[in-house]
Amino acid sequence: MREVWYTQREFYFKRDQILWFIENFAQINKEEWKLVVDTWPSDPDKTALLTGGIQSRNPLEVVICIVAELNLRLERTGKDGQQLLADIKSGATIYEDLTSRSMAAIDYISSGEKRRKVTYKVWLAQRNYYKKYSKKRA
Repeated sequence: MREVWYTQREFYFKRDQILWFIENFAQINKEEWKLVVDTWPSDPDKTALLTGGIQSRNPLEVVICIVAELNLRLERTGKDGQQLLADIKSGATIYEDLTSRSMAAIDYISSGEKRRKVTYKVWLAQRNYYKKYSKKRA
């Protein structure tokens, strides 16, 4: 486990934050390929995610909201999202350890606070086009 922690205010659905969150707080339900919050970590240092901010929310509510949003974004990525969860479950904790399909999925879901407006399929086609096009120009 990495020694990095984010407060509630610092969590913006960025690539490293998503990997950190899934690794530390969420568990993977293999039957549905969704994240679930099974138990709350007993380590008091892990509650740092909940202490930031003015809002007085139940600490578990914040985690449940993040899990719900991640599940929605993962669902849009289909099999690539399932591959991402499988990679994380098998021990991948940094971006470079992920498969190319998982990298694409996490790049799609790590769009910040707001979800992407284009579908995963369209986004992937655009991404691949720009990668191919930029190589030809170089």
